[in-house]
Amino acid sequence: METDDMRKIKCGDSCSLSGSSSPMIRGVSWEPEYQISWNDTLHHSHAFLANDDSIIIAVSVCKNCFTTTISTPSGAKIKIDVLQSFMSRLWLELDILPCEFDTSGVTTDERADSAVRKAIGLFGPNVSIPRLSIGFKNRVEVDCNAIRLVNLHDYEKICSEYLWKNLLKQVSIFSNLKPNIYVSFISSTPQGGGVALMRHALIRLSKLFQLNIQWYVVRPNPAVFQVTKRKIHNVLQGVSTERLTIDEKDLYEKWSRFNAERYWQSSVFKLADIIVLDDPQVVGLIPFIKEVNSECVLIYRSHIEIRTDLLSLNSSQKDVWDYLFKGKIEKCDAFISHPVNSFVPSEIDKSKVYFMPATTDPLDGLNKTLSNRDIEYYLHMFRRICGEQNMPKLDISRPYIVQISRFDPSKGIPDVINSYKILRSMLDSDHIDAKNGHEPQLVVCGHGSIDDPDGSLVYEQALNMIQNDTTLFKYRHDIIIARLPPSDQLLNTILRGAFAALQLSIREGFEIKVSEAIMKKIPIITTKIGGIPWQVVDQKNGFLVPPNSPGIVANLLFKLLQDKAFYNKIMNSNVGGFLQEEFTTSTQLCNWLSLWNHLWRSKRTQTEINAVSVKADEGIQW
Repeated sequence: METDDMRKIKCGDSCSLSGSSSPMIRGVSWEPEYQISWNDTLHHSHAFLANDDSIIIAVSVCKNCFTTTISTPSGAKIKIDVLQSFMSRLWLELDILPCEFDTSGVTTDERADSAVRKAIGLFGPNVSIPRLSIGFKNRVEVDCNAIRLVNLHDYEKICSEYLWKNLLKQVSIFSNLKPNIYVSFISSTPQGGGVALMRHALIRLSKLFQLNIQWYVVRPNPAVFQVTKRKIHNVLQGVSTERLTIDEKDLYEKWSRFNAERYWQSSVFKLADIIVLDDPQVVGLIPFIKEVNSECVLIYRSHIEIRTDLLSLNSSQKDVWDYLFKGKIEKCDAFISHPVNSFVPSEIDKSKVYFMPATTDPLDGLNKTLSNRDIEYYLHMFRRICGEQNMPKLDISRPYIVQISRFDPSKGIPDVINSYKILRSMLDSDHIDAKNGHEPQLVVCGHGSIDDPDGSLVYEQALNMIQNDTTLFKYRHDIIIARLPPSDQLLNTILRGAFAALQLSIREGFEIKVSEAIMKKIPIITTKIGGIPWQVVDQKNGFLVPPNSPGIVANLLFKLLQDKAFYNKIMNSNVGGFLQEEFTTSTQLCNWLSLWNHLWRSKRTQTEINAVSVKADEGIQW
C-alpha cells in the first residue's frame, strides 16, 4: 500500500533525498534514456554517497508485478523476472551493479534505508569492487547472492539458435532426472585464476535457470598451498622437478581430512548427486566422498597441462601422478580435460575421458562493451594504481603491448620482457618513431590467487630484470609491471585498448585471455603449446610461435607496428567468429548438463544391474 513516505519516480522526475542517518545527496535524477514509468510500483527512497563517483541508491518495487514465463522444448516453464531486464541494462550499458534485497519494515522509507545499508555491506574499501563472499560450509556466494547482472534473454541474444535450443533441452532433461538434483563444485580458491572466473560465470548462469548447482572452496592453508603449487601443480606441468616428501604428503592429507570433516562430509558429500573436483589441490577429498556417498557421480576436472611425456619411471612427475591417481582420481566416474589428447595420462580408462575447453563470459566485466566514460574511469584507476606501485603511468596517446596473466612461472613473463627489449632495439636501430614519441609501451599485469605462493616471486623477478639489464633500464619509463585488484572491468579496459596482446606461456592448459583478445579483435601473439592452438587460427586472427622465442615475437610486433595493412587484416579478421561460441559460458553449461545427464543415467543403470546381480547371487527373488 502506498504511503506518504514513498517518493514516486516517473519520467522527468528529479529526486531530492532526505530523512536518513546516512550522508545524503540532492538532485539525483534518472538519465532520460533510463527513465521508467511504472505507475505506483517503483519508488525511490534513499541514496548514500560512497565516494566522489560512487552512489548507492535504493529503489523499492512491487516484485510480483514483474514476472513472466518462457517455455522449454519439452513444455517445462521457466519463471522470468522482467525487472531483470532493467537491471541488466544498468549493468551492460551503465556499468552499474544492481543489487536486489528482500527487506522488512513499517514504511517503504525504512525498508529502502535498510537496503542501502545492505548494499554498502557488499563492498570493501574500494567501493567499485564487491567483496568476495564465502558463506556457510565455505560455499561461494557468487555475486554476493544479491547482485543481479544479466538475465536469460541477454544470454539468448548472444547464442546461436542451435546452441540456445540445445541448452534449453539439456536444462529440461537435467531438471527431470531427479527432483531438485544437486551438483557441487569444489575448488581451491574462489578468486584469482581462470578456474574461479569460469565457476563464477557458470554459477551465475545456472542460477538464472534455477538449477541447484553450488560451489565450495577449501579453507586456505599457506603451508599446504606451497606443496600443492610447487610440488604438485608445477611438477605435473613440467616447470619443476621437486619431489613430494612423506611429511608433505602427510600435511596434505591432514588438511584434506580437516576440510572434509569440518565442512562437508556429513552434509554436502552425503547429499550431493554429482560432485566435480577442480584440479589436484582437492583430490585428497575423494576417499572421504566415497566413504559416505558411493552412489554420487564423481568427476575430476583437470585444468592444467599434464606432461604425460614425463610420466616415466623414476621421474618426479611419475611420483606425483601415482600419488594422486591411486586411491583418488582412479575412483572418479569421469576425467575431464582440455581437448588435447596428450593431457590425459595413459592410466585413465579411455571410457571415462571427456574433453571440454575453458570458457569466458561475453556478458561479464571482462568482456562486456564499455562506454567511453567507463573506459576513462578505469584508465584513471589504472594510472592511480601505477602511481601507488611506483610504476610509470600509461600514456594512452601511444600504443602499448600487454600481457594479462597471473605472475606464475609458467606464463613466460621473462620472454614477454625480452621480446619488448628486442623490439625497442629494432626500432632504435632503424630510428623509427624516435622523433615523434610514439614508441610502444609494455604492460604486464594481473592479480593473484590465494592458492599460488609463486606470485610475489615472479613479480619480483620481473622487476629485477628491468633494474639489472642496462638495455631494459633505458626503457624503464615505458614498462609497467603491475599487480591489480580483482576488477574485471579494469582488465577489460586494459586489454581492449591495447595495440597487441601477448600470451607467451611455456606451459598452458587453455588460456582464456587468448580467446578474450580475439573477441575484442586485438592481435594476439601466443605460444604453440597446450590447448592454445585450438584457440588461434595462425596468421588469421593471431599468431602462434614456439615457446621461448622472443626474437620471433619481436619481429611480429615490429611488422604489426610498421605495416598498417597487415595489422588491419588481423584486427578485422572474422575467422574467430565460428570458434568464439565454443569458448563461452553458455556452451560450458550446455556441455556440463549433457555430461551430467549421460553420467547420471549410466550410473543409475549400472547400479540397477549390480543390484540384480547381488540379488541373483544371494538367491533373492527380484
